Amino acid sequence: MASKRERELAAMRAATKRAEEPGPASAKSDFALPAVNPPVGERDGFVAVTVQMPPAMVLAIRGEGLRRKVAGEPNRTVSAIVREAVAALLGE
Repeated sequence: MASKRERELAAMRAATKRAEEPGPASAKSDFALPAVNPPVGERDGFVAVTVQMPPAMVLAIRGEGLRRKVAGEPNRTVSAIVREAVAALLGE
């Protein structure tokens, strides 16, 4: 049985290989926002990443999370907001 680290490395290699393969212009759909924030039990293929950010950026992300919470919107965690931002950057 592969360790968690080996599974994460395999997932990263597969994602890198897919990103390097040429594809049609519609290949950007791999980063569709609905797939970015699946329910917690469906995140087996996700890889944990640590990112350092300026305090002002973290406060802005937390502010967006609070705005979403007050509005009753989903995906209000820092991780969810960062995933959406990265997907939007890579998908456009």
